[in-house]
Amino acid sequence: MSTHALQRETEAARVLKEALAAIPNMDEETVRDSIEGQTSLHEMIAYTMMLINEDEILCAGIDKLVKDLGARSTRLQSRIDAHRNAIRRAMEVGEIKSLQTPSGTLSLRNTPRGLEILDEWLIPHEYFVPKDPELDRKKLKDDLKNGKEIPGCVLDNGSVTLSIRRT
Repeated sequence: MSTHALQRETEAARVLKEALAAIPNMDEETVRDSIEGQTSLHEMIAYTMMLINEDEILCAGIDKLVKDLGARSTRLQSRIDAHRNAIRRAMEVGEIKSLQTPSGTLSLRNTPRGLEILDEWLIPHEYFVPKDPELDRKKLKDDLKNGKEIPGCVLDNGSVTLSIRRT
């Protein structure tokens, strides 16, 4: 390996270590013990890719857990609603306005009348709130790409991104 290639690899390794150390919640011991234990830039990058894989697996597990817990919460809320409706019906039939229990005091009360929309098209326009204009970013970008000059915006210079393909 040439001196120039070795200097580039050393600089790239330094940049990688610094970038990893700057990641929020990144364990300094992981950077020191794991990354610095690798003997080449390619090994350091491969190890960092393994860290990405581990974090993606953790994220997938957390996302599934959140989804499962959300479904469970929905089921429990449905059960709560069914229990409340059962108590309400029983108290109405029994003509019980208030009942003290060890868990709390239950009371029946009338609720105010609510709004029900039968046909929105028949409602006069003064009951509608106009919406604020929304920026059409796609049209702006397309027009700028086609050479149109538009005050207040330009196309950036683009950037480089890392593509990861799973085999």
